[in-house]
Amino acid sequence: QVIKDLQAQGILGKTVIIELGGNGAFTEKQFMDILSILGNDRRIVIINARVPKPWESAVNQILARTADTHPDVELVDWYSASSGQNEYFCADGVHLKEAGVKAYVSLLANALTP
Repeated sequence: QVIKDLQAQGILGKTVIIELGGNGAFTEKQFMDILSILGNDRRIVIINARVPKPWESAVNQILARTADTHPDVELVDWYSASSGQNEYFCADGVHLKEAGVKAYVSLLANALTP
């Protein structure tokens, strides 16, 4: 609904960044519904998850499959970039410390640079 509201207001950008999975899983159908709403005339960048929860693998598999099968969808691999970087994370293994924020922003900025 948020995406539909942004579209209706004319403020949904030509580049859409989607980062899902930190707080729970979603189905492939739910994600395909999001992509359908966004249409084919946008640059869609998805960021995979690093979250020490049971759904991490399922979320990342859906995102990887989506990027592999949709040429208009780009995957930013935060999972790999943050591997072994315990200094990026607070004790919960999810929330980022300053070093993690800088690494995350740098990874995303590099992906968005033409």
